[in-house]
Amino acid sequence: MPLNLAFFSSAAASFHPAPYTPTPQPSSSRTAPRPSNRSHESLTVGMDPQTTDPDVLFIHPPFNTFPNSIVYPEGLTYSLMAENPEWFLDANDFISQSNPNPHAISYPPHLEPPRGWCPAKKKDRGVEGWPEGEEPRLRCTFCRRTYAGVNAKSMWRRHVFEKHKIAMSNRRDGNTDRPRGRGSGSTFSFFMMCVAQMTY
Repeated sequence: MPLNLAFFSSAAASFHPAPYTPTPQPSSSRTAPRPSNRSHESLTVGMDPQTTDPDVLFIHPPFNTFPNSIVYPEGLTYSLMAENPEWFLDANDFISQSNPNPHAISYPPHLEPPRGWCPAKKKDRGVEGWPEGEEPRLRCTFCRRTYAGVNAKSMWRRHVFEKHKIAMSNRRDGNTDRPRGRGSGSTFSFFMMCVAQMTY
């Protein structure tokens, strides 16, 4: 016995689209963009800090004038700057080939990332290393660039030299009391000299 399907209507009977009307073409005189209602604080800041950026603080030599400096008698350190990502140094305070400032100083070692700052993989973390996005990063003291991984410190030094034109002092210069490891003794030097002569 056939079913009565009268309550179903055909698509042709129920489909009634609105007539097509093209959008008007823009006139030759462009309208001014709408002003954004976002506040200055919500704007994305660039890699290079500006004095107009919110919360930015530039710290100058002798590096003892900064918030809560009385709590830090040793003065500003790299670790303290790492804890305060909106604190920056001014490249004009440091000696470089392009800096005419007669009072510029050498970049102090205590504002470099410390030795053994934090390797990419800690033994207690196993083979996996740091979770994604949680690996420790070295921040540039002049801008917002950061570096992670086993070569982070070398990349940091290269960045500071190439972008900000500030060269780090070589910690080996003038350091005669450093421990003499394997390969640094006179026996090794004599051996290398003999090998070099044999190759000629």
